[in-house]
Amino acid sequence: LKAHAPALVTEAENSTNAICNSAAVLAGLATYEKGKAAAAALVDGAVAANLASGFVPYDVYGAYNEGYDHWAHSTTYEAILITALEKIFATDGGLYTKSTGLTGSATWALFMIGSSGKVFNYGDAQEEWEPKLPNWFFARKESNVDLLYNEKQLYDKGAYKESFSEFRLLPTIFALM
Repeated sequence: LKAHAPALVTEAENSTNAICNSAAVLAGLATYEKGKAAAAALVDGAVAANLASGFVPYDVYGAYNEGYDHWAHSTTYEAILITALEKIFATDGGLYTKSTGLTGSATWALFMIGSSGKVFNYGDAQEEWEPKLPNWFFARKESNVDLLYNEKQLYDKGAYKESFSEFRLLPTIFALM
């Protein structure tokens, strides 16, 4: 990975960054054998763009400025991106190791569910509580099963058997673990 590669995808300072750059990395990896130079440039550019501004929504303590549902959506893609880089290149490209805000967001997410079982609403969040896939990633990365506290409750209620907003990404848990 070349951290100095030009940004080829997006340097948006919101959740779009993680989503688009994750897709670009996966596309680069999927097409690598057909065009190594172009694929490498795409991967390097997406990582560079993400390093440049992808972590703006996370403050240094982990709070996410777009709210709980946007956090889950964006952070799921960050987790996919980082996991792909680690599994293919044996490095995170600095995406996990250089972002205290990203790593801190795992703890922040635990407190987004109130004692009523409802989600703290930033304006983007649904009132109903549903599975959040990045928690599996963070539990593995931090070797801390306590980060799955909310997920365990949802699992026990059968929430993982029902459709939820990120249901289509549920199989990624196997890669994120």
